[in-house]
Order: sequence, then structure tokens, then C-alpha cells
Amino acid sequence: LARAQIEVADFANIQVAGSYSGLNWGSIDSRVSERQRDTRLNLDISANAQLGQLLGEDAKIDIPFLYTYSVGTINPRIDPFNPDVELSTYDAEERRKRLREGRDFNQRRSFNFTNVRKARKPGAEAHIWDLSNFSLNYSFSEDLHRDFRTNYDRTKIWKGGINYQFNGSPELFEPFKNVKFMRKSKWWNLIRSANFYLGPKNISIKNNMIRNYNERQIRNNIPNTDFEFQPIYLKNFTWNRSTNFKYDLTRNLKFDIATNSQSIIDEPQGQVDRNESPDLYREFQDSVSQQIRTLGKTMR
Repeated sequence: LARAQIEVADFANIQVAGSYSGLNWGSIDSRVSERQRDTRLNLDISANAQLGQLLGEDAKIDIPFLYTYSVGTINPRIDPFNPDVELSTYDAEERRKRLREGRDFNQRRSFNFTNVRKARKPGAEAHIWDLSNFSLNYSFSEDLHRDFRTNYDRTKIWKGGINYQFNGSPELFEPFKNVKFMRKSKWWNLIRSANFYLGPKNISIKNNMIRNYNERQIRNNIPNTDFEFQPIYLKNFTWNRSTNFKYDLTRNLKFDIATNSQSIIDEPQGQVDRNESPDLYREFQDSVSQQIRTLGKTMR
């Protein structure tokens, strides 16, 4: 096991960790049957940075960025296709072939930008039209898995959103509070106590999309056959929208309204890959863009 960490002032932080364990690895008091019967290698890398600093302090833009990468392999000692035989009994070429097909492989990579926004100056008053009320989010992750039963199992997830958040401190206006002649009689108390706020207390608008795409193909391990199983595609594209509006009309009269909407965007059948299936990818683009213009298929 090894770890390393690099810090670049307050701009970035990079961490690297790796581990290796070989055959018969285990604790001192473990039995022979409980010890590891394969070779394992893992590598993890993560880096986070405040990219807004590249624009200078005067820009006051926050761009938090995070990148992660991990890969792990498990190399078997026993032939997964013939559990009674060790891989070392094969000749070099056959051993490499069976090791490549029987290796358990996992890889994950991801990056995200979270709460990208323009910072408000310290002590500045908040306004509805301020650019600092807006924030952006975007992330992508990809997981890839292979083993002797699976040719590949790839999952991709995209997330993105544009949000608006305003928290105000509206002034309370009491137009008749200091009218002199109204102070002389209690009959004016009802009018003198009239009050109302000059602006909303909170406005929140959230707009987020999440797309999941999975593509997998099972390996054909049936003896004396050479056909391939067709890949399986699983897709889910959702669009979530919500609003919240709070307005204290007076000290005792408050107005609050909230809405939530979830839509599904249907994707065409088949593979979605710009390089391997350009025709299907163009069909995907046309279908999705058309549904986005109509706000998708509302589910609730």
C-alpha cells in the first residue's frame, strides 16, 4: 500500500494511492484455505482544484472542480473456464489468452463542477437580478467492468443543472404608523397597524437533468459455439424542475407556493455512440432535442 499527496497552495490538491497483494496474501492467523488465491492491483487518483482562481481575484467566480480515477484488476491463479486447472500449466500464449479473458477488471472515472457561480461581494445587499443568485452544476462518470462472464459492462451517468436562489430581507413598510392625528384615538389603531413587506422573502428555481446509459454484453462461454450474445442497452433520462416562492405580505399574512415537475425523455432503441453508430447517434440527438423543446413527457 502506498499513498502520496500534492498540494498546490490553496489552488489544488492531488492524491494518489495504490495497493498490491499477491498469492496467499492474508492475516497471520488465517488458514491456508482462507488466503488469497489471486493477484490484485488497485490504483486511485483524485484531484480537486478551484479553477476560478485562474481568472483572478477581481472576477470573484467560484469554479470548484473534482476529478477521480480508479482502476483495479484481479488476476486469477485458477483458470475460470476450467476450475480444476491452474493457469501456470498452459503454454505462454494460451496462458496469456486465458488470463486476459478471465481477468476481473474494474475502471471508474468521473469529473464534476459543483456550484459554479459568481460570488457576491462581502456585505453587499442581495437583489433579485444579481448574477450571483445563479449557480451551475455538471458531472460525468463512467464505470467499466469486465470478467470471464462479461465482455463489457459500461455505465455512463451525466448530471447537469441551472439553479436560481434568492434570499431577501425585504423592508417592512408601515405607512400610517407615525400619522399624528391617528395617535389621538384608539379607533385608528387598526389602520395605523397596517403593514406590508416591499419584496419577496425567498425565490428558488431548480432545473436539473440526469441521464443514465448502460451497455453490456455477456460472454459466450458455451463450449463448441462461436456465436455472440447481443448487447443489452438500459437507458433513463429524467428532467426535474421545481420552484418555491415565499412572500410575507404582512407580519401575520404569509404567502408560499411550491411546484414540482418530473419529466422523462424517451431515447431511441439501440446503441448511442457517436463513433461506432453515427446514424443512431444523430437519431438520438434529434429525438432528445425535440422532446426538450416540449419539456419532455411529464410524469408528475
